[in-house]
Amino acid sequence: MRVSTRDFRVLIRGRGPWPVHGDRNVRFRRAILDHADDVGPRLIASHSTFGRASSDAATLVRLTAVESLPRPPFTPEIPMGVRPPARPVRLRPRPAPPEIVARTPPGQFITQRLPVLHYGDIPVISLDDWRLTVDGLVEQSLSLSWHDLEAFPRVGLTADMHCVTRWSRLDVRWQGIPAGAVLAASRPTPTARFVLISCAGGYDTNLPVADFAAGDLLLATDLDGEPLTPEHGFPLRLVVPKRYAWKSAKWVTGLRFLAGDEPGFWERYGYHNDADPWREQRFSE
Repeated sequence: MRVSTRDFRVLIRGRGPWPVHGDRNVRFRRAILDHADDVGPRLIASHSTFGRASSDAATLVRLTAVESLPRPPFTPEIPMGVRPPARPVRLRPRPAPPEIVARTPPGQFITQRLPVLHYGDIPVISLDDWRLTVDGLVEQSLSLSWHDLEAFPRVGLTADMHCVTRWSRLDVRWQGIPAGAVLAASRPTPTARFVLISCAGGYDTNLPVADFAAGDLLLATDLDGEPLTPEHGFPLRLVVPKRYAWKSAKWVTGLRFLAGDEPGFWERYGYHNDADPWREQRFSE
């Protein structure tokens, strides 16, 4: 081990005297580190060297450089005279309560937010021009304006939402028109087995009619007690609680009832046709 000793005159600023803690005195360490490049990576000084310094006093400090030891880091966020912790504090996340774990599909994590994810840009929609078209294998085709939709019944729905990107939010509060009300008005024929949901901006997705008529689907107009914002699907969004969120299409403009299944946008790009989060049906085989 090679040891060398040199003297430096260090200007100590601030009102003194300060408590002396050997080489752990942070205020003195800050002063002598100005000369660290001259004397080496590790600086050691004794109690008697520090002594008591008065305000703005130039004090002769004898510094010993021990080149085989690492330089102690200066941590200005630590209060003066306080020894920093020997090792960083590692916080472990609290385990989720059993009732939350039971509601979380495999591979998902819980969030309190509702992240905004969608294909393409957010469309600019005017309620004066917007229409919901219901056609295909139905007894009564519909072209509904926003004013027409106001005559439909409204219900509330509290449901969990699970995204294929692995986040889940529990107890999302929606309000809107039950899908069953649209089915009753359009009356799909017995040969209609699938429905293709089309949206402003070119997005679409598909569902079996049996799922569409299950009773828990909603054509939502409100989210968490407030009208839908454009990023969340204004003016109308389909909510499909039992499927991954890409089936809950935003900016809905059309429902077409079909005899055969027609894949939607993400389904054509390899996403699973059924999208059941409890079976982790993220992608097709």
